[in-house]
Amino acid sequence: MMLRKHYGYSQSHVAKILGIETIDYMGYENGRSVPSFASIKILATIYHIPVEELFINDRNISLKDEDKRDVDQKNYSYLRRQAQKENIIKYIKSHKERITIIGVMIMFVIVIISFFMSHPQKEILVITENDRDILDVSDMSLVYIKNNQVYGKGDNSNGQLDLDFEDVVAVSEGSTFTVVLKKDGTVDSSGLLKKYADEIKEWSGIVEIAAGNGHIVALNQNGKVLCTGSNAYGQCEFDGYDNIRHIFAERNATIIVDNDGKAYVGGDFIGKSKFKTITGIEDIAISDNIVAYIDDSKRITYYSSHGNYSEASMWRDIVDVAVGNEFIAGLDSEGNVYIDIDNYKIAEEVATWKDIKAIDAGIDYLVAYDGINIYGVGNNAYGQFELSESQKMQLNAVSNIKVTYEEYDLKVSFDAVINATEYLLEMDAGIGVAYRSGTNEFVISYDILEDDKDYTIRLVAVGNDRYMNSDAAIINFHYNKPDDSTPEKTPEPSTPSEVEIPFTLDMLEGKSKTSFENYLKGFGVSDDKMFPEETEIPCSGDEAIILGVTGIGNYQSITKSELLEKEIHYYYCKVGD
Repeated sequence: MMLRKHYGYSQSHVAKILGIETIDYMGYENGRSVPSFASIKILATIYHIPVEELFINDRNISLKDEDKRDVDQKNYSYLRRQAQKENIIKYIKSHKERITIIGVMIMFVIVIISFFMSHPQKEILVITENDRDILDVSDMSLVYIKNNQVYGKGDNSNGQLDLDFEDVVAVSEGSTFTVVLKKDGTVDSSGLLKKYADEIKEWSGIVEIAAGNGHIVALNQNGKVLCTGSNAYGQCEFDGYDNIRHIFAERNATIIVDNDGKAYVGGDFIGKSKFKTITGIEDIAISDNIVAYIDDSKRITYYSSHGNYSEASMWRDIVDVAVGNEFIAGLDSEGNVYIDIDNYKIAEEVATWKDIKAIDAGIDYLVAYDGINIYGVGNNAYGQFELSESQKMQLNAVSNIKVTYEEYDLKVSFDAVINATEYLLEMDAGIGVAYRSGTNEFVISYDILEDDKDYTIRLVAVGNDRYMNSDAAIINFHYNKPDDSTPEKTPEPSTPSEVEIPFTLDMLEGKSKTSFENYLKGFGVSDDKMFPEETEIPCSGDEAIILGVTGIGNYQSITKSELLEKEIHYYYCKVGD
């Protein structure tokens, strides 16, 4: 009682701390009952004295080092802790079975987590829509994805551009076939040999595809490599490899990158041995003469059998790379395209391309895709892309113009212009008539002409997607209405009848032998001016390809007369037996 009063506590306050009724506590103070040992310990704690001193009635209590507020706070904290302990004990006793089950489950989870931490599982890969995969080319054709459908341009001699696929996320072009990856992880093709086409249709869970000239590589969601098709150079030696992150295929080569970033190479290409120590490949491009790749620093490294492309190695933030036999091109993350090439006209054209998503190249041409349009430079012999006006060659001007009087009509004739689709004739002097003709002559009725008048005829050869219209050829003549006794006459033109205007040759190397010869014959070059020679260099496909030309050069400016005087020697690869 003395201690309680000294601290200023009421009997009900102490009873509450002890967890008993006030009347029971009063029994402790008047001696009617004896507190339990647990209560005694609590009382000793409340009053900050040893248990035994509770039984000494003459204790002199001092609060010099502790005020009443501190004591109250400690008593309250103690009471709260004790109540929490008792509630926990009561809960455990009443839910013993449930707690046991929960404890077992917790232990099980801990064991499972420990197992997976000590036994890491293979990462399950998923299909990612990559801009690099929406465009791919061969040397004669290209394919691209738009709104999850596939479109193609160029050579379709093997049905490789017979494209009827939907829900496509990636596309790859072989030399004579197309392979597509669909959203559901399946693979399909066009132009591919049936045995290989049937095989790849059985693949499932595919997340990446790539095609070389004659082989197809795929990566499934478990990181396993699948490969089929030609294996003449060991392109498919990685079939069955796992723990792989990315795959690449170009021409007769396959490159795979594992989860640690290490590259493995198979097949045949220049610089192959140097890839043994390369890590972190992000993209790669291969031609007959150049290999270039992007690493995780977003810069280009290249190997070349001839030529220096140091400009390419200086580009920054490159996300896509393409190479031909004579150039390297790169695409940066801002959609700008760069090209390292000797031809400044091509470099100027490429510099105008903006907001590009993907680039790729054949041996002698480069294409870019912005998600809507295809842009291209170089040899467009198979119509892989539409030429810009600045790239088109100009048709020769109309020459050898003749105006003759027929019985009822005036006839205008001239020499045909190679590659012209049609001709446009305009005649003024007040009447303003215009005609179009698909042939190299026009017939004009006398009825629209006035006797004894001067007329000007303006003739233009009309081009197409590869050739610009020619310059106008102009002839002036004086018209006298003929009578029955008037003989046929040909007026003298006021300008020379034939004007030699230089034109620009195509890219010659890389054409097939057949298309090269037809191209020259289209200008009138005779067989006795063409000297073909087969080399020992094997062709990569089934068609002879021009490797070199002497006598004329790529993109050379030349007149028709000059061309017809040239002796043209050309060299082509050897088609296998």
